[in-house]
Amino acid sequence: TLQWMRNLGYSVPVLASPEFRDNLVLRNLDLGQFDGAYFLDWPIRPEYVKEYRERFGQDPILLAAIAADAVDMTFEALKKSPNLGVGLHQIQHTGNAGTYDFTSEQAGNSTPASLFKIENGAAVSVP
Repeated sequence: TLQWMRNLGYSVPVLASPEFRDNLVLRNLDLGQFDGAYFLDWPIRPEYVKEYRERFGQDPILLAAIAADAVDMTFEALKKSPNLGVGLHQIQHTGNAGTYDFTSEQAGNSTPASLFKIENGAAVSVP
């Protein structure tokens, strides 16, 4: 953990991926042990959160929203071409975890990420 690193004398900032938040949620971990860590996160479409919560009784993690988007984009791309790679390069898709554009060289999710820092056991947005 971050506390273990500090006990060893490490004082460098820690920047984690969006999966960091997902793991915290899935494992119901105490955020206080990660005070000082930064992580990136993308917003999940509120309607998807509501639908997911009603169906499964909990909020979705980011990877669930991305996986649902991947399935939707696969079907959308295969409607464009039987070759998935060719079809993907023809779509722009607004999904549960952002807006994806595969029509340019900079393919991927174009939705801006937000930076958060764990402070006093809570995730706080960093401006």
